[in-house]
Amino acid sequence: MNAVQTYLYLVAAALCVFATALTTRESSGPPLRFFTWLLVLQAGTFLGELLIAHPQTPFKALWLGLLMSASLLLAPCLWLAVQESVGGERPDIRRLPRGHFIAIGVGIAGTLPLMLSTHSASSWDNPLDPTSWWHSRVIHTGMLVCMAVFIAQVPWYLTRARRVVLQNLQGHSRHWAEWPLAVVFTTWMLAILRTLDCAFIKWPPMFSLLVALVSVGVTVTALYLLLREFRPSPRATAERYSKSPLDPAVRRRIRQKLESTLAQQGVYTRSDLSLAALARLINESPHYISQVISQELSSSFHDLVNRHRIEHAKRLLRESPDANVLTIAMDAGFNSKSAFHNAFRRATGTTPSDYRQIN
Repeated sequence: MNAVQTYLYLVAAALCVFATALTTRESSGPPLRFFTWLLVLQAGTFLGELLIAHPQTPFKALWLGLLMSASLLLAPCLWLAVQESVGGERPDIRRLPRGHFIAIGVGIAGTLPLMLSTHSASSWDNPLDPTSWWHSRVIHTGMLVCMAVFIAQVPWYLTRARRVVLQNLQGHSRHWAEWPLAVVFTTWMLAILRTLDCAFIKWPPMFSLLVALVSVGVTVTALYLLLREFRPSPRATAERYSKSPLDPAVRRRIRQKLESTLAQQGVYTRSDLSLAALARLINESPHYISQVISQELSSSFHDLVNRHRIEHAKRLLRESPDANVLTIAMDAGFNSKSAFHNAFRRATGTTPSDYRQIN
């Protein structure tokens, strides 16, 4: 194992742990419990890869067994995270069919002979207690059972997670919850390639470095997009801008243009509206617009646009009693049902359906 692989796994694990600080905070909406667990599991798999690949690590069989067991939880956790973040539901694990737990239990049981064979030396075989032929067959058969469950399990969950995303987005702009699908799919593909390598192919040592680069690269890219999605709070932004105030006349000009543009329905109902796109519309600097929104309106760009969208949705809920709530959410500019429900509840203290009943 070279230093490059060590740094790659450490950086990826650290980023996963850091990202949990964003998925657990309430300023961006309800904490994403299952997505947090997905990040923790992903960090654990990187640390497991590091421990297994390092030549001086003891208890290698234990780390490999734990890594294989944790991998069985990645896809189910992703599926639950997508339901929670995109579908607008908080899944109850206790109500899941037993088949989910049986499959995971069978896979974990397959790793038990491997973990029970662990020893404190840094080699796979215990030099003080050599493994017999039949014991070796039991260990490898159990590992193959675990791999078989993993290979069959991941596509099943990925397909259903993708279906939840498509049903809620309905052709609108991409949602950040799609990115972890690529991470889990990459983990699945690399696990298959590693199994083939160990059993049949025997690729050169450079293969392990390539696996590390691909795995970490996909994960870091997904986390980078996630970090961009969760923006700092308006208060923190205002404090940062207070050190570089704009001229009052410039602020008034930008505020007037901003309010005039956002008053147009065709602007705030664009689901792909971004700060850069708004800056192009009013021909002002994105940095200055963000500063005016923070200092003059005590808000953030995201919250300001959502306020206009919520008012639009409230009007549609009153005027179109038979319209589907998801259709109204899309018409107002939201790209998912969960985002609409969370924003509507924060703004009004009630759900869209309850608001429609009392109005």
